[in-house]
Amino acid sequence: MHEYGLGMVQSDTEALRWYRASAAQEYVRAQFALGVMYAEGRGVVADAVEAARWYRRAAEQGDANAQNILGRLYASGDGVTRDAATALHWYALAAQQGHGEAQENLAIACAEQGTNQLPSEDCR
Repeated sequence: MHEYGLGMVQSDTEALRWYRASAAQEYVRAQFALGVMYAEGRGVVADAVEAARWYRRAAEQGDANAQNILGRLYASGDGVTRDAATALHWYALAAQQGHGEAQENLAIACAEQGTNQLPSEDCR
């Protein structure tokens, strides 16, 4: 509510405080929201490493949006060490949940990988 100013004054600082408290209790939506806030520099200095950390926590709990974004981060090396195999893994997990963008990202990554080496298990 603080993030969007619903029924109160908008405050990224307050939103961060509440998201951190909820994320500490393993609330996946708060973990994802912290990833977004660190990625965009909302209420904090933009920090790709910290964003990736929060996306990973949400992804490990099965959040398909976080899994797809984490795949993109590994594909680009933004906030993490670039790793095509790890990108494929996260895309595949999100794609298995029906995440359309992840399905597209997986198909593209598999096609690109196929031109360089044998496809990963995630491409089969």
